[in-house]
Amino acid sequence: MLLGPPLQHIPDSHRFDALEVHCYPPYPAQTLLYDDDGTTRAYEQGAFSVTRISVEGDNNHRAQVTIATAEGSFPEQVSARELTVLLHRSPPPAKMSVNGEESNAWTYDRERECTSIPLVCPTGRETTLEIVFAA
Repeated sequence: MLLGPPLQHIPDSHRFDALEVHCYPPYPAQTLLYDDDGTTRAYEQGAFSVTRISVEGDNNHRAQVTIATAEGSFPEQVSARELTVLLHRSPPPAKMSVNGEESNAWTYDRERECTSIPLVCPTGRETTLEIVFAA
């Protein structure tokens, strides 16, 4: 599930650049993020992009989140998007990597059993997040 920030109304100039990706087991799961300029009908002529987001793994040992390269484009498309991946009903991570590089950029809420991982994902390149959970 993808969510943007809570808003009373959406102003014409608003961009949904910072989004939350909520992942609930059981896996596998996937969704598509559709994006366009948000103001015109240029999407009817193909000015939009679609990004596949998938989660694989098991509930208690590991998970892999893949944010694919955006397919398609439009002039106002951002070069990178801020995403916070939230792994619900998860144990705390023992180890995590982003694109093969070890990372400690996560927080764990024991009460909610939720791991929160902030990411900056280039739209022109795949981002892979691998999590190994504590036993």
